[in-house]
Amino acid sequence: MNALIITANSQERFYTANSQYAALVGADIGLIRGLGLSGFSETNLYTVTTAALNVNLAQTTYVLTASPNAWIDNLCGDFMLLNTGARWVSGDYDQDGIDGDGADGVDVFGNPDIADADDIAQCWG
Repeated sequence: MNALIITANSQERFYTANSQYAALVGADIGLIRGLGLSGFSETNLYTVTTAALNVNLAQTTYVLTASPNAWIDNLCGDFMLLNTGARWVSGDYDQDGIDGDGADGVDVFGNPDIADADDIAQCWG
């Protein structure tokens, strides 16, 4: 979670300077702009990535995702943070099988999920 918040803060600074969000967490690749961050959580347990919600040259939105790196988080799964501050997880922490957004197992970012508000609250703490 800390890595996502640090990356989100870097995205906001990048946006202030460039009027768009960076397309990469790591270094620039050719014309694709990056934040220059390592892409890993401070414990190296999670890989942090960013993705645009809209496909255009000016990145005006982003989704940051922290995915378990070479291990499986059976309770929380991936952690996601949207540029609006919305938080999500892909797991089912309380094992109730309820899809909280009611969109046939797809979260607000278009990813498969069975997370509900209780799962998000427990995982994000």
